[in-house]
Amino acid sequence: MTILTYEQAKKLCERNILSNNSIIMVNIPAIKNKNCFVNKIINDTKNKKIMIDIIFQEIIPNNREPFFIPHTLISKIENMPVEKILEAYDMSENNKIEEIDIETDVVNEVIGKKEGCIDGIELKEGKRFIFLNDVTPKYNNRIFTVKYDNDNNIKLIANRGRPKKIS
Repeated sequence: MTILTYEQAKKLCERNILSNNSIIMVNIPAIKNKNCFVNKIINDTKNKKIMIDIIFQEIIPNNREPFFIPHTLISKIENMPVEKILEAYDMSENNKIEEIDIETDVVNEVIGKKEGCIDGIELKEGKRFIFLNDVTPKYNNRIFTVKYDNDNNIKLIANRGRPKKIS
């Protein structure tokens, strides 16, 4: 089972994927297979935890005490397993996109080389990057995947756009 990191949970909140009134399932034995409603979310930056007040019953009692759980106990959001949510939003470790904000020159420093490193990150087959400050404009603000050609030289392959609709 995938456990959300603080950064992942924070991003899910920022994107309103995890928000008030979301339906989640949690990894607590007594309520493991029950839908829980998110009542309130608190970002505890000091302890790097997203604390979630959940309601796990159909009838909400008056003057209830909050029942806060940490983000690490979430197993599903809107009936989708955490690992699938992370994959769908390019946030899983396997599908992670490295954001590079330093000035780069991938044409001269990366493409065609046998090995490479950008901002301390080793270039490996399948690794994904988005360059925010490359000297060549066509490499800015697009996602590229590292591939090696038949001669073991580095290539950067851009993500394909949406397929065109057939009219």
